[in-house]
Amino acid sequence: MPVQSAPTPAPPILASTLLDSSLENGHGHAYAQRARTEDVSWDLTKDIAEGVSFTPEKSILCCGRVIGISGLQSASVKSRGEGTGEDIRSWVDEFSHHILINLLSKHPPGQSFPRAFVIQYFDTRPFSLSHLKLSLQERLPDHSAEDIDSILENVQTHRAYDFDELLQAVSQVSDILFGLQQRLDRQGQQEGKGKHSSHAPVILLIEGVDQSLEEIIRTSNSVAGHARLIPLLRTLTALSRTYASFLCTIIVNSISLPRIPSESLAQAYFSSGTEDEHDDRVPRPHQQQLQREQQQYRPALPIQSIFSILKRPDQRSKAQTFSPYFSQLARSLDQGCDVHFLVSKAQEKMIIEVAKDRVGDAVGRWCDL
Repeated sequence: MPVQSAPTPAPPILASTLLDSSLENGHGHAYAQRARTEDVSWDLTKDIAEGVSFTPEKSILCCGRVIGISGLQSASVKSRGEGTGEDIRSWVDEFSHHILINLLSKHPPGQSFPRAFVIQYFDTRPFSLSHLKLSLQERLPDHSAEDIDSILENVQTHRAYDFDELLQAVSQVSDILFGLQQRLDRQGQQEGKGKHSSHAPVILLIEGVDQSLEEIIRTSNSVAGHARLIPLLRTLTALSRTYASFLCTIIVNSISLPRIPSESLAQAYFSSGTEDEHDDRVPRPHQQQLQREQQQYRPALPIQSIFSILKRPDQRSKAQTFSPYFSQLARSLDQGCDVHFLVSKAQEKMIIEVAKDRVGDAVGRWCDL
């Protein structure tokens, strides 16, 4: 009598192979197409390649929004707060430079109004039109030098040496935008064209707002810096909404945000404060006040990198949550943005992710540049 073998589990099989082959050319094709679309919905590459657009359907970098760009430091036990993060900072500059070059090279030269306003704090990266010209020549090899020069004529740069000068530069740009809107309205009435048909998007790029406020915070406190920042953020929001048909505002933060790799380290950061554990001296009254202010203005935000291993906060829980945003300055800058990009490093690649999207559902989308 032959020996019967014991039954064994069936080999694994993909469910898609069980579908009738006739579906492949009918509804199955539509299903597969939809599945492929869902699979790449996280990919931010097309948005970055498109650059600034008039509508959010084409790119998350669209007009009518205030967009923030921040660098996220690599996880480090010794990192206790915001720092320079020179490696990440250079990538943040590269990303903002890419956005600017993309806009200038996509639209033909010869426009009689500014297409880009660049306001920089003096301690940020050196911005030169010669470097911009080289980038445009690489992007537009078929264009003559005269064409490149005509594009650069539509770029206005402002160098601010303190926060007040930065505010003054924003006010000057506001006046120019008002005149531009009046001109576009007249052109639209004369030509009978839509708002978007006769002009290109305009960028207002501001770099180093956080650095410009450091001196105020250093000589006074974080509350004073916060009080100066809020009116600026409201002004930028008002400009973006008023000129939503053509203006995209981008805030580039120069101070990289720290990444806390674990909740235990985050807990240690919050509990340690600024006192030296081996200092037996009694804190002075003004030191105690400063420590109370620092503890008060170290709230955690409900957003964080999608690559963080920290647990995302539960709105129903009263437990302390942690994120890379430890200072009131960083928190306020984030609150003033409709969309917030984080630039970080992973496997020697520059990663760009959407950490916040107040007007859409793009949080978690990312790509490498």
